Amino acid sequence: MSREAYAFCEGYVLYPIADDDKDNFVELQRQINGDSTIFLMSAIKDFAWNTLLSYENDRAYSIYESGVEYCGCIELNNYKDDIPEIALNLVEGKRNQGVAAKAVKMLVKKLCEERRVDYFLVRIMSDNSHSKHVFEKMGAVLIGEEDRPEVKLLKELNKLKLEYGEKITGDTGKHDVDCIDENVFVYKYKLPTGAFIN
Repeated sequence: MSREAYAFCEGYVLYPIADDDKDNFVELQRQINGDSTIFLMSAIKDFAWNTLLSYENDRAYSIYESGVEYCGCIELNNYKDDIPEIALNLVEGKRNQGVAAKAVKMLVKKLCEERRVDYFLVRIMSDNSHSKHVFEKMGAVLIGEEDRPEVKLLKELNKLKLEYGEKITGDTGKHDVDCIDENVFVYKYKLPTGAFIN
């Protein structure tokens, strides 16, 4: 690969996400979200991709093994804040192989070399026990729970229905509402930097 790496360690490399990654990234999103991912919707897929590449407060990095085999994507949301948030997704064939821990280690170590970070925030779905285990093993500490964004939206919609009555119909988002499990929530974790800076 001819582009400059952001970080590398133990046979893995992080590259700033670029057009070269588009097909791999779209397939990753399909594996995670199914065919309903916005990156496959013809009307907005190019807009979604260009937004990902250009968003100023977030950074996305493609994870490659040996610089050639795509493993997934790791993102830093609120990149400039003292408490940035890490989001990580791996392709199916690279899960449960230690790739997540190596990618997080590379990213945290590199960013902490560049500037001060208080700690990293990590949000994990309550039904994702594997991710909880991986991050807890890295030293992440549970600091709270919150509703998933789509559940928050549903609650707001229900408030509006109560407030405005029939002006908002029961059919609004009906298809999506039926698919949401309100028992699944989000764990919020604090990932301290100390263990990664040595």
